[in-house]
Amino acid sequence: MDRSTDEADRMLREREARSLRLLLRVLFGGFLVVAGYLVFHIATNASGAIGVEIVLGYLVFSIAVLAGLSLVLRLPAWVGRVGIAVAFLAATFTPIVALVMWRGFAAEAPASLLTKLPLAAAGIASMAAVALTLRPLYVAISGIGVALALLGFYGLATLDPTTTFVTTGAESYFGPAVSTTRLIMELIFVCTATTCMTLAVHFARQTMGEAIALQHSTDQISRYFSPDIARGILGGGDAFLRPGGKEQDVVVLFSDLAGYTRAFHDLRESKGIPDRGGM
Repeated sequence: MDRSTDEADRMLREREARSLRLLLRVLFGGFLVVAGYLVFHIATNASGAIGVEIVLGYLVFSIAVLAGLSLVLRLPAWVGRVGIAVAFLAATFTPIVALVMWRGFAAEAPASLLTKLPLAAAGIASMAAVALTLRPLYVAISGIGVALALLGFYGLATLDPTTTFVTTGAESYFGPAVSTTRLIMELIFVCTATTCMTLAVHFARQTMGEAIALQHSTDQISRYFSPDIARGILGGGDAFLRPGGKEQDVVVLFSDLAGYTRAFHDLRESKGIPDRGGM
């Protein structure tokens, strides 16, 4: 691996680390707000909805994990591991909020309510946020999490004896009816968005890496050649390396300082530096 590739990888890791710090702050704030609401809900409702305490425990655990990840992110070797953890948290954040809305705001609502929430749209938004890291893997993890959440919510709806399934009509938007057509369409949208966004992030990361490597090569060439020669080398592309070249009148200057070699050897001897072959 040459130095330009190393430089590109280093800069991409730094960009990924900065994006992860931003995402950690956003997730930390989001989990904290939801956890605060649940604490308020439990304090003002003596009976409490079944499962709210479990969700609150998950949120408190996630907040502690986010705090730990923020500290670990300072170690460059852990950036990839932190990114995977953040992707999993981003994938589960939207479903958790949906469960809170179902069990907190409408404890008596049927499970079919979960299938009517804008989970797909919220999930695509979370994928867009994770895409800031320029890591295709993180986008894929987030998208797969949203798709599994959609299937899980429809699975909960099937366990409710009041749920009925329809393919079309307004029944799926009012009452306990669930639309299988809506499930299929949302899964198609989420899977398509995941695939397209993953590929887009992959190409963006590849392009950014190539741009960094090219800039590094340009800087190196500019150090040893005049601006005109450097532009010719960089602009020539593959043609510059092909045999044949071109004829051009040039001026070559050879110069030397009178007595320089003898003076150099005398200086080495005066300093006690052994002669390993001379100049």
